Amino acid sequence: MVEAVKIIHDELEGGEYRFLADYFRLAGIYVSECTLKSNEKKGEFAAVIIIDARLNEEQKEKFRQQYQNVVEIAAWGTEGNDNRLEYLENVLDRLENINPEVWKEEKEALNEVAEIYVNHKLLYYRHIYSYFYEKTELVQEAQDKFVDAYLALSDKIDKSQQSSVHLIYAKMMIARFINETCYFLKQRFLFHTGKCLKALDDILKEEPLFSNVYLLKAMFAEIDDYFKDQSAAYYKLATENLPELYYAYYPLYRFGRYYEKVLGDDETARSYYEKVLDLNEREYRVVYKFILSAKREGKYQEAIEYCKKICNILNTKKDNNYLQPREYEYLFKAYLEMTKIYRNHLTNGQELNEATKKRDSVCLKEENGQFVENRMYQQIFGSGEEQKFLELTAERLNTTVAVCEQ
Repeated sequence: MVEAVKIIHDELEGGEYRFLADYFRLAGIYVSECTLKSNEKKGEFAAVIIIDARLNEEQKEKFRQQYQNVVEIAAWGTEGNDNRLEYLENVLDRLENINPEVWKEEKEALNEVAEIYVNHKLLYYRHIYSYFYEKTELVQEAQDKFVDAYLALSDKIDKSQQSSVHLIYAKMMIARFINETCYFLKQRFLFHTGKCLKALDDILKEEPLFSNVYLLKAMFAEIDDYFKDQSAAYYKLATENLPELYYAYYPLYRFGRYYEKVLGDDETARSYYEKVLDLNEREYRVVYKFILSAKREGKYQEAIEYCKKICNILNTKKDNNYLQPREYEYLFKAYLEMTKIYRNHLTNGQELNEATKKRDSVCLKEENGQFVENRMYQQIFGSGEEQKFLELTAERLNTTVAVCEQ
């Protein structure tokens, strides 16, 4: 079993990272991201992948000296999906070459997952349903594609001569995508939660230390009213089985979110969010939680500092038109909170005007009515649909303002 990989990249070369990270996570492999602005976190990795675009030789040599099992790969450009399966298969070949003891046994199964991942455009559809979940027609389209992918992967598993835990995990991850689309569409779950939990237990019988399985069990249970009370136990097992490594931040974030959203326990949620920031100080979703917490406590200047922290995390990508959808949202909300605090509590007109200008510039159209070209949107959605999804993002941000200003 492959437990974790590390991917190192410049923050303005994130398309390959996003593509590889979503793929590895689909197979149940933890991903530790490292940009030149990230704190260095130690750990044991089955491979360390350096995406060498924009990185100079001195920077790459530093990582070569620091880690074992290092693979350097080139960027692919923005030509679309045509070469992505070949790209991914080449990465897997390189990984097997540098660490055959770990990768050789799983390579056939991981190639099968790669084929499903690329041919069924799972990166594209995962982003569509998880961010634009209010758009019923988009979520329904994603659900249909996930069902096709699930059936195709099930057929591969039935024909396979080996039973890889990564292959089974990927199948259950796609089932989770499908059930979440059912949740957003207010439909009955296509997959019974209890049966999904049992299928994941079967993986644990084969690989008892496969902690990502507990995280997936928690996600299945959390959206089902009949099983949501079990989520806490699964999140606890997922986080207990992980050492204090960088990639533990996401299970901890989900556990904190469960305490906040499901149990209404803000104090316990905060304790988990603090652990997240100890591991990943650039996790802007958690920084935003502390903005709201400081506001509730009347600590308005502290809330402003948290707003500025999100801006500092995301502004380089914003200035280079390289934000992802959720990054647009959180940068926008950080400026929005600043405007509300300056207007209602700190009464600073100059700062209010500046924050308002920056808020309004987050998703700005050019004079011809088109949005500024966004290379990350091209890499996720394809250049032909970039403008469509920028429009939908802007629509969502404008709705956020309308709701908050009521």
